[in-house]
Amino acid sequence: MNKGPNFYLAIVIATVSIIALLLAIFSSNSTKTMKNGTPEAAVQQYLQRINDGKNEEAATYFSKTNKCTVDDIDRAYLDTNAQVILDKSVITSSDSAIVYVSIQRNSGPLLADTYTEPQTFRLNRENGIWKIAGIPWPLYYCGGEPK
Repeated sequence: MNKGPNFYLAIVIATVSIIALLLAIFSSNSTKTMKNGTPEAAVQQYLQRINDGKNEEAATYFSKTNKCTVDDIDRAYLDTNAQVILDKSVITSSDSAIVYVSIQRNSGPLLADTYTEPQTFRLNRENGIWKIAGIPWPLYYCGGEPK
């Protein structure tokens, strides 16, 4: 069977269309900026500082009761391709809150399965500012103690 130029043109057009669709899907992710002064914003700003390599600034988001330091952040591994999605936030009292997020990572190229890891951030309000308590992601050890 002889395949004419229209057959090959159709293959090229289909391939270009699929690539354009994939680019549209993967580039449509946008970041919503959380309202300042909220627990969600504190978590977002902490993670953004780490992502930007500003570990000393990220450490300023730790509660005074937190054993984590900038050295712990320096040792942590951060997958810069991971997406952090806010699941929900609960203010449990006037001075404490919990922010639940999902960390999504692709387990392979393009359309591979996505791996989702739930994480919890506990926050305390100190002098009117939300600060992160406990061992927050992406840390798993702080001050020699495991999460």
